[in-house]
Amino acid sequence: MEAVSIKTVLQKVFHGLEGERQQREQAIIAAWGKAVGIKAAVHTTLLRVKNQTLVVGVDSSPWLYLLSFYKQRILKKMKMLSAEFQKGKLNDIRFKTTRVGAEPR
Repeated sequence: MEAVSIKTVLQKVFHGLEGERQQREQAIIAAWGKAVGIKAAVHTTLLRVKNQTLVVGVDSSPWLYLLSFYKQRILKKMKMLSAEFQKGKLNDIRFKTTRVGAEPR
């Protein structure tokens, strides 16, 4: 049995966790685009997850109002499309106005 430094073990663990996090984010982004449609997706960016809530940036007040109006419908679709919502790791969406980049996320 070969001795392995703690640093090497921790780097592998953290690298694996980072990869899992990126995969979860990509899955959420893909589900988001399907749930809201491309027209709405280009006006949004996924900012973060906080306290089981997906925080979504929206580029204008009219889009924020529209997405807020359809929030329950979007939540229902996200629960069908996203494993994170299905498992209960995410259970709400919060919208806030912010600057959205040129590329949809």
